[in-house]
Amino acid sequence: MTYAVIEERSSWLSTEFGETLARKYFGDKVVDGMPRYVRGKRKGQIKGKMTWLKVESGGWVRTIYSDVFGDIDGWGVERRRGKIIRAMITIPQWGAPDEKIALLVKENEDAKNCGVEILSWQQKNALEANGGIVIYENEGA
Repeated sequence: MTYAVIEERSSWLSTEFGETLARKYFGDKVVDGMPRYVRGKRKGQIKGKMTWLKVESGGWVRTIYSDVFGDIDGWGVERRRGKIIRAMITIPQWGAPDEKIALLVKENEDAKNCGVEILSWQQKNALEANGGIVIYENEGA
């Protein structure tokens, strides 16, 4: 029996790669709405970090342990080799949990709603309405 290899990767949005990848998966509206650095060597660049889960090789999926996405139960066979199946944009906070900005969940054809159990029912409705993207509303605003 072969198990799927799913890796968690990340990139800062202040890099060209991170910004391009975020725009590809979340769109210009989300990325343009992100805060920017106002001082220092990154002045004018976007604050934030994009983290994603990528399928390296297919097979049976075991439970995935992730600090960003939480624990995700296995969902059967994963065939989307080389694809990003989940992504999140966060703004890291010093000494506090990261501020979640947006979440992308790509559905698996074999198991509908795979990994959506970590979302509230409002977020599930937003996920369906926005084509797989949940935009987190800022609790403080």
